[in-house]
Order: sequence, then structure tokens, then C-alpha cells
Amino acid sequence: MKKGIKILFLYPNTFGMNMLPPAIALFSAILKKEGHQVKVFDTTYYAADHGIDSDGSKEQGLNVVPYQSEMEKKGLRIKNSSWKDDLKGLVNDYRPDILFLSSTEDMWELGIRILEELKDYKIKNKIPVLAGGVFPTFAPEICIKYDLIDMLCVGEGENALVDLCKKIQNNQNYLDVTNLWIKKKDKTNVDNYRPITILNIIYKIWATAQASKTRKVINIKKGQFLSPEGMKHAVTKVKESGNNTIMLTDRGTMFGYQDMVVDYRGIPTMQSFGVPVVLDITHSLQQPNQSSGVTGGNPDMINTIAKAGIAAGADGIFLETHPNPTEAKSDGANMLTLDKLEDLLTKLVKIRKAL
Repeated sequence: MKKGIKILFLYPNTFGMNMLPPAIALFSAILKKEGHQVKVFDTTYYAADHGIDSDGSKEQGLNVVPYQSEMEKKGLRIKNSSWKDDLKGLVNDYRPDILFLSSTEDMWELGIRILEELKDYKIKNKIPVLAGGVFPTFAPEICIKYDLIDMLCVGEGENALVDLCKKIQNNQNYLDVTNLWIKKKDKTNVDNYRPITILNIIYKIWATAQASKTRKVINIKKGQFLSPEGMKHAVTKVKESGNNTIMLTDRGTMFGYQDMVVDYRGIPTMQSFGVPVVLDITHSLQQPNQSSGVTGGNPDMINTIAKAGIAAGADGIFLETHPNPTEAKSDGANMLTLDKLEDLLTKLVKIRKAL
């Protein structure tokens, strides 16, 4: 067998926004075990103003303690060097065989800027670019249109990345790799997406089991593609670790490409596992994959979803609110206006007492 290939993960991020996703660490470990070399380029701690968001605006708008002071206590430092120069230096020294871009929706444009800096290298060396993560999974039809993107990983990536790298390593055709959207030379796309299986879910529950060993309360949010019945395995895994302080949160189920629906039968179903169930009203009303590229919502349905959830026996609710949702830093499209909160809670208490 030929020597493993060189993989470079690209993680677009700005200071104070998102943490490095566990998936990149997981993928790195799996790919290294397969004999490949892996490096990660993360823009999080660069001082550059990307024009997307800033920690300062968060501090002012949310009235929070500056994150930098906490960073310094932990020994972290902002990089004052140019991320563009560092990226090109890394690529020229490392000479990757493939680029993996992992991105959320709000960091997508920064991810494209990173790829643009590597355009000459990509073209000269015929290096494929794969994009994965939250945004490509929810909006593949948008992401695949970008010229610098050759393929997408939609959904689960563990097996897909291993299979893809093995085929590249052996100079084999990879058009049949499961969970990849691949752009062909004629600009048509090959869609090999397969639904997430329960085996994939059980495998991912390992991380939850590790968290459960802390003996703290474990709140497990039901995946958008997972049935309420499937959450039984998550509960069992945590209980097997000796931690019985568990609650489950239902945030709705993906319906098509652009909507979430709440199946209230899931509340008693998950309660039957012997744990309380919380209804996440805010994220149940998300409407992802909008043509604008920004996740939408349906705040007019907040009262309906909340009252129905309590009537169905939910043990609690999760609800985001803001004095002016249009100015919220995130999820404003499905937030409740703060001055309406007391009235809603009063109604919910009355419904609960009537049960």
C-alpha cells in the first residue's frame, strides 16, 4: 500500500466566536490511525479584523466580561502575525494533498477567503477541496456552487473521510464515496448522501459517556435527524457510567431542507426512559437554509409551541428572549420579545396547574 496522504484542515473562525469543534479532533485521530498526516490551520486567535464579528461588540451588547482577560489567565495569546502569511507558509512547507474546510454558516465567507489565498496552490497542484460541517450539511446546494469547492461532506464524516483519503492515496475514483456531494468536470453533481444510521449515533454517544463521568447533570439534546426512540441509547450510555442525573432536550426534527417540526409524541416517549424532558422552543422554530444565507425563524409560533409542549407534559422549557430580537447577536429570528415573557410564563403555569 502507498504511503498515507497529507491532509490540512482549515477552520475559519474569529476571536471569541466558536470553539474548535470536537469533530476535527476526532477526524484527525481517525485519519492518523489510518497512516495519514494531519495538520490544522485555525484562524481563531489572530488579531485580524475579518469584518464578521468582534469580541468587543459582544461585550458591549451582551454586557459580558471581556474574554481576553480569561484567555490570559489560561496562558493563551492573540497572534499578531498575518494569518495569510502564516497560512501560505504552512502550505508551502507542508504541501498538503487535500484541503478540508470545516465551517458553520456565519464563518462560511471567511472560509472562502482562506481558500482564495490558496487558489494558486490548489490549481497548480490539482488539490481537491472538501467542505464539511454544519453549513455544508444543511445547505449543500448553496455551498457546492462555490468555484473553489470540489466536494462536500453532508452528514456523518468519519467513514466518508477515511474512504476518500484511501482512494486518493491509491489513485482511485472516489465518486462513489458515501455522504459526499462531488462536483464533476461538467459542473454536474454526484450526491451520495445516506441518512444517519443508529450505529453512527451510538458511536458518537461515546463523548457523552465521558462527560457523564463528571457526575454533573447531563443535558442531552436530541439530534435533528434522530427519532425520540433513538435517545434511549444515549440515556443508557450515561446511566452505565453511574450517572443518573440526566435530562433530554427536544429541539424539533428537520423537515425537508428549510424547516423544523415538533412531534409532541416524543415528549412522553423520551420520558419513558426515566428522565425529564425539556422542550427547546427557540431552536424548534429555526428555519435553516434560507436563500439569504442566514438562518430564519418563526417567532409568531412561540406561544403555540410553548403551550402545546407544556400541555403534552414537558418537564421544562428552554426559551431565548431579548428586548429587541432584531439586534440580537444570534437566533434573533426565533426569539421572544422580552416584554412578552411574563405573560407567556403566566399562561404556561396555568396550563401546568390544570394538568
